[in-house]
Amino acid sequence: MDYSTLLALHLIAIVIWVGGLLVNGAILGGKPEPETIASLRRWNLRLVAPAMLLVWALGITLAVQGGWFKAPWLHAKFIFVLALSALHGMQIGTLRRMVADPARKPPALVRSSATLVTVAVLVIVILAVMKPF
Repeated sequence: MDYSTLLALHLIAIVIWVGGLLVNGAILGGKPEPETIASLRRWNLRLVAPAMLLVWALGITLAVQGGWFKAPWLHAKFIFVLALSALHGMQIGTLRRMVADPARKPPALVRSSATLVTVAVLVIVILAVMKPF
């Protein structure tokens, strides 16, 4: 596949994944109903988690094609993408636990995850576009 096609697919996967992270954060930051939690969990497993896997696979492919693995900006970007992946794992784990126990309250980090996602995405975009170092 050529670079433009890979980049387009990578960006599509990013939009789906980040959108899912933000929806998770918004819903888990409130007081969701048990039916909402169950639906959100299914949606994550069917759409958002596969999008995250595509982001990683396509991103690594693009980095190999671009010869960027020695670039410091890419190392910094990976740290933030890894942090988003970990946060997504925390969100999914929270959803799983809340399906089993609807009275369970999400951890503070998960409740504030929409803000964290927004900040991380801003940093990632700056690193990817400007390549400052």
